[in-house]
Amino acid sequence: MADIISYICSSSIIVQCVFVVLFLTSIISWALIIERFILFRKAKQELVLFEEKFSNSSDLPGLYSSISLTESSTNTLEKIFIVGCDTFNKACASNNDMNYALPLTKRAMQIIETKATQKLQDPLVWLATIGSTSPYVGLFGTVWGIIHAFS
Repeated sequence: MADIISYICSSSIIVQCVFVVLFLTSIISWALIIERFILFRKAKQELVLFEEKFSNSSDLPGLYSSISLTESSTNTLEKIFIVGCDTFNKACASNNDMNYALPLTKRAMQIIETKATQKLQDPLVWLATIGSTSPYVGLFGTVWGIIHAFS
C-alpha cells in the first residue's frame, strides 16, 4: 500500500488529478449503486404488498377507502390506483359515457407511472456516464504517466 501511495505522490500533477477523479467517481458510483439497490428493493416490496392487497380484496371501493386513508403512502401502485379511481369517478360523474372516462383514466394513471419510472431511472444516467468515460480518463492518466516517465 505504501508503494502505491509513494507512486501517486511522485507522479505528475496531471496523473494525481486523474487518480483523484477516478477515486471520487468510484465512490459516487458505489453510493449510487447501493442507493439504487435499496430503492429497487423497497419498490419491489411495495409491489408485492399492493398485489396482495389488490388480489385479496373483493371490494374495490373498500380497497380504495382503505388506501386513501393513508395518503402519505409512498407506494407507487397505490398512487396509480387512487389516481385511476379518482379520475374515473370524476369523469363518470361529469359524463356518463365510458368512452370518455376510460381514456382519461388511462392517461392519468400513465402520468403517475411515468413520474415514478423517471424517479427510478434518473441517477442511472450518472452511472452510465461514469462507466463510459472512466476508462478514457484512466487511459489518459496512463499515457500521460508514460510520456512523463520517458521525458
